[in-house]
Amino acid sequence: LQALVTMDDPQWIEASRGLPERVIEQGGRQPAQRIKYLSDILLSHDPSPQMESVLQKSFEQMDQHYKADPKAALALIAIGEKPRDPAIPAPELAAWTMVASAALNLDATLNK
Repeated sequence: LQALVTMDDPQWIEASRGLPERVIEQGGRQPAQRIKYLSDILLSHDPSPQMESVLQKSFEQMDQHYKADPKAALALIAIGEKPRDPAIPAPELAAWTMVASAALNLDATLNK
């Protein structure tokens, strides 16, 4: 039941969008740098090699998906009350939103 809330609730989706805005702005330009920064924020340590690999692959898949379907990207990042950062391209923000959602749903994050 918890996963249904953390994956579908508009507040969680909005949090999953807000976090990557910070990661994109402050975490470096490369996906590996951003994943490390995301892990630092959520877990206070570097990601394990397995976690880094999974999140990297997830980002690559989501990036391809949202670049191919910009309407879906816009729909995802429109969820919530806080306006999105218009300086970040919608497909990029949507892809990182999905990565952040996965990271926010890790047992290590939820039980930290």
